[in-house]
Amino acid sequence: MNKFFKYSGLALSLIIVVLLIWKFTFIFWYIVIAAVISFIGAPMVTACNRIHIGKKNCPNWLSALMSLLVIVIVALSLVAIFVPLIVKQANAISSIDFSSIMSYLKEPLDNFTVFLQKYGIIAQDTTLLAMAESEISGVLNMSYISNFVAKLFSTMGSLFMAVFSIIFISFFFLKDDTLFTKLIMIFVPDNLRDKVSNALRSIKKFLSRYFIGLVAEVMAMFALESIGLTIIGVKGALLIAIVGGFCNIIPYVGPIIGGAFGVIVGMTTLVNAGAYDQILLQSLLIILVFGIANTIDNMVLQPLIFSHSVDAHPLEIFIVILIFGSMGGLLWMILAIPGYTVIRVIAKEFLSNFELIRKWTSKIKTE
Repeated sequence: MNKFFKYSGLALSLIIVVLLIWKFTFIFWYIVIAAVISFIGAPMVTACNRIHIGKKNCPNWLSALMSLLVIVIVALSLVAIFVPLIVKQANAISSIDFSSIMSYLKEPLDNFTVFLQKYGIIAQDTTLLAMAESEISGVLNMSYISNFVAKLFSTMGSLFMAVFSIIFISFFFLKDDTLFTKLIMIFVPDNLRDKVSNALRSIKKFLSRYFIGLVAEVMAMFALESIGLTIIGVKGALLIAIVGGFCNIIPYVGPIIGGAFGVIVGMTTLVNAGAYDQILLQSLLIILVFGIANTIDNMVLQPLIFSHSVDAHPLEIFIVILIFGSMGGLLWMILAIPGYTVIRVIAKEFLSNFELIRKWTSKIKTE
């Protein structure tokens, strides 16, 4: 009877937690993002704690504050660099003479239209030129752009509140690295506290290693791509490299998105300058730069980050990413590796009496 009440209480607690997360999803994500920031900032806090102020070590609250300031300054610096580049590119797009582009493309599009009509791929009364003009006019619809800008400004207040909340929570997570654990342990029964505590320590170790490695990978890819694009003379190389670096957060698919963005920006710049004859060559060079950078990433960076940081085989990671991606798209692909790490650690801690689980989690060294 006691076991019945104990497990009923545990089940009720889990149900309450799930309902609270569902009801206050935005707060849940604030806490998750703050936890990630604390994982990234933890080494800085440790380093600051070693600084001596007089005869005493730096107080933990001051170490947390300095670490958080470094992270905020880096984030604001990226915004200060990124936003003007986007505005500049938007101005470049708005100044493009699309009628001259259509005139330049008229002959090849007409020839291709005849070919497609001959084999019945498109209707006889349809032309690729008309389709292209329709798509461009739809993209450049000013009412759509104005509505987007209005919506963006209307969400600024909510965005500011979200950023402030995340920074506030992050400070306390950095100040007290056991706070996140304490929040979870509130819902854990006494007989499971040791196992849960061990699992949380291991999860924090693996995720800290992973997210710090991910930041290093983004910076490395930004450096490689910006250098390569600058060498081949692409205008807007910095914007392309920033987007390409951050796209690498999305495993496997990210480089393709970054490369496509780079080709579009490069084409836009050349079209604006009227250099239509250079579009093909520059597009191929941009693809080459992304190909070289991502070959280095696949052979050097990803094995170190995705395999060693979470103690999993690269093929295992690839299959997990495919599974997560099929369930929830790009967002789930980003969450695949940290989510899979959490699942493996929990399985090792609580289900290690099964032979299959022991073999599956044999590489994980929990604390």
